[in-house]
Amino acid sequence: MKCLIFCTEFAGRGIDKKISYIVSSLLETYEKVDVYISPSIEEGRKKIVEEASLYDSLIIAGGDGTFFYAVNALATLEKRPNIGYINTGTLGDVGKNFGVSHSIKKALQIIKGGKTKPVDLIQFNDSYFAYMASVGSYGDIAYSARKTFKRLFRKIHYYFMGMIRMLKREEVVFSIEANGGKIEGKAPFVLLANGKCVGGFSLNKNSSINDGSFEIIIPKKGMTNGIASALFNRKCRKIKCSEATISLPTGQNWCLDGEKSFAKVAKIVNLQGFLSVFSR
Repeated sequence: MKCLIFCTEFAGRGIDKKISYIVSSLLETYEKVDVYISPSIEEGRKKIVEEASLYDSLIIAGGDGTFFYAVNALATLEKRPNIGYINTGTLGDVGKNFGVSHSIKKALQIIKGGKTKPVDLIQFNDSYFAYMASVGSYGDIAYSARKTFKRLFRKIHYYFMGMIRMLKREEVVFSIEANGGKIEGKAPFVLLANGKCVGGFSLNKNSSINDGSFEIIIPKKGMTNGIASALFNRKCRKIKCSEATISLPTGQNWCLDGEKSFAKVAKIVNLQGFLSVFSR
């Protein structure tokens, strides 16, 4: 068996300096271990599209952004390798939803254990996300946070930005078609969740990453701009579905797994068991 370790120069936390340790550990399981450190998003996507299917496993080392770009490239392939994830993100939501902690040693143990499980991938127009999409208040925090501040203050920087968003009133006007019905309304934000963890919190405790569905979470207005409603499930509307169409009066920025996207009409489809991920 052979595997490809994929990471980026811009992933942070010095993962490129730990590659030798990761390689030596994986050579206990794999006959061949190749490494690709991508200098850019475009080059990384090209590498995965052209070569990932030649490997038994693709080991993604990085944060949510690295994982996002990797799986969006994998989604174009008919033959996809098993995915191993080494979680080095600031909040690490992707890893938490997969049961992979920030410990590189423990992540490697999971990969070498060889146990995989099918994981849903959510198609969002022509893109894909693993665990969340959001529009409205708080949605821009992940992709607008400064890298310098993230390195210095880690999670605190995100939470500080969140506190500022509580004071900034924002409203999303939406129309949602799901489960054969249609609802229209206004909310501080609309959140799509495939998994339990979003933004470092367990917002969606009864969710699963491989049940063929996702949740649309619509919070009520309030002093915290909707976040308390979502966190504590107070007067928070949830729609469980496998497909949905969300329309906005004008195009707005969305956050997909921490990365910036744009849409006026979003067609969302759950691709059940699309990925095979090493897990406990």
